[in-house]
Amino acid sequence: MLKQNKHNLKWFISCIYFIVLPVFCFAQDLKFKRLSNEAGLSQVTVQAIYEDSQGFMWIGTQDGLNRYDGYHFKVFKNNPSDKKSISSNIINCITEDSDGKMYIGTQTSGLSVYDRYTETFTNYKPGLKKSSIPSQSVKSILPINNNEVLVGTEKGLTVFNKTTKLFEVITPTTISNDFYITKLFKTSTNKILVLAPRYGIYEYSSVKKQLT
Repeated sequence: MLKQNKHNLKWFISCIYFIVLPVFCFAQDLKFKRLSNEAGLSQVTVQAIYEDSQGFMWIGTQDGLNRYDGYHFKVFKNNPSDKKSISSNIINCITEDSDGKMYIGTQTSGLSVYDRYTETFTNYKPGLKKSSIPSQSVKSILPINNNEVLVGTEKGLTVFNKTTKLFEVITPTTISNDFYITKLFKTSTNKILVLAPRYGIYEYSSVKKQLT
């Protein structure tokens, strides 16, 4: 009799669950708000979105970097006569480091670092020096500690030193051609993974500065 009562109770609870759950789900009022040119977005082809530590949404498009506060957009575009403006209007990726500085990877002009206090950009473009960023096209950015930021480009993986402002190229010994990077990712166990479509997935050691 006791077993029968328990069985009946489980059956009753299951019935209530399957009756109430669909009602609850359909009762939710899901709404989507479209942000376009009319709302102030600089361009509708969005290639990157990032929420910073202050709650701002950063939106990278093919024609400008946008900062959204929930009500209004502030648009950042390259000004050829202003060296402290963002280096390019075509944005590939956006991230933030522990100091609150924003790192913006562009398609045509390397890396731009935004200082929120001065609202200016410091730009790093390819050059003749080995310590320069190797490519104009930055595909992914990942801060890995207080002083180093990984930067994945079309021509290799680099470590940007925030103190010296120099780049160190990291390339697997088995690769002689351009090491095309599309994504940098840190796992829940703090492993750093590098996605290189032509060659596969690599793990990066920040201690040894090597790719496996």
